[in-house]
Amino acid sequence: MLPFNKLTPGGIFLHQTKKNKEISLYIKIFIDQNKYNSLKKIPSETYLCSKFHVSRETVRRSIQPLKKEGLLYSVKGSGTFFRSIEIQDTEKKQQFSFRIATIVQGQDSPETKEFIAGLKKSLANKNIELKLFFTDNKISHERACLKACIAGYDGIITDGVKASLLNPNLDLYRTIEQKNIRCLFYNNFYTDIRFPHIIIDNIQCAKLLVQKIIDKGHKDIGGIFFVDYYQGTQKYKGFIQTLADNDIAIKDENIKWLLYDNISEPAEFEKVIKKFLKKNTSTAIVCCNYLILKQVQKLSNHERELICFDYSENDWEKENILCSLNPSYEVGKKAGENMCKMLEDSNYKIHDYSYIFQPKIFEPK
Repeated sequence: MLPFNKLTPGGIFLHQTKKNKEISLYIKIFIDQNKYNSLKKIPSETYLCSKFHVSRETVRRSIQPLKKEGLLYSVKGSGTFFRSIEIQDTEKKQQFSFRIATIVQGQDSPETKEFIAGLKKSLANKNIELKLFFTDNKISHERACLKACIAGYDGIITDGVKASLLNPNLDLYRTIEQKNIRCLFYNNFYTDIRFPHIIIDNIQCAKLLVQKIIDKGHKDIGGIFFVDYYQGTQKYKGFIQTLADNDIAIKDENIKWLLYDNISEPAEFEKVIKKFLKKNTSTAIVCCNYLILKQVQKLSNHERELICFDYSENDWEKENILCSLNPSYEVGKKAGENMCKMLEDSNYKIHDYSYIFQPKIFEPK
């Protein structure tokens, strides 16, 4: 990926805010995804202001260092563009043993940052170029990322988009397989194609969590799950199996299915959760992930016991909530290690490079 930690003349990045850096990184990744296409114009100031909830001045401060690096130039009345040919020529002069593309859902979540940190750790000192691509959990963005990765990359590490649903991008994954580009999934994967994956045993995780709240005396247990995530359906499977094993009935009004897109609209997300809690009779609620937990905490007034999958912050002991811990750093590290093995293995298709992490449970004292 284009270097985003490089100081420009005068050390201008030293004075950038967190938002400035996020916007600059977003633009650089946009360039990576489009440098081989006809599109040379970066997103407008209006779009960037809306996406990052910042002022035009903040956007302009984020763009300025990229202009000083020679990546961008502006045309009055037309917008800001990137120098595609110059960028490609510069990259051709760099020599790497391998090039790996990593496709992630978004750039600002704690789990994504930890995953990337673990991945970089595993690739350190290996003469491997790593480039990041973001899908924002959108199928069309995933398609654009895959098209950008089909040429010039030796390996792809990816988090599947809406992986429990029928995906229209499987044709590109089959092309990737035909071209012998190593492909490794993490978190979510498509069962319709045979690629190795790095995941957590979420069925077992659900069984451990739900059994613990049953052992505490709860018999009326609800849950909020993502229907479009492979992880979400696996968590639900373990959830209902454990209830059945304990002869506990499932009440339809105590189960809520969400699309992951729901969380991208905060006002609507809050409205949906509030409506669910109003009709919910359960004494305990299992939250599919940390974002759901925080929303339920905000609205439930501590009237129910909450349980959380994939707690993503490092304050689980302080929060004192029964939860599974998100091993994002370890997942990133393992993904990088296994990808390196695949790249060195000429017979990688007949070997299994999948890995399943066993869940780590935190139980309040």
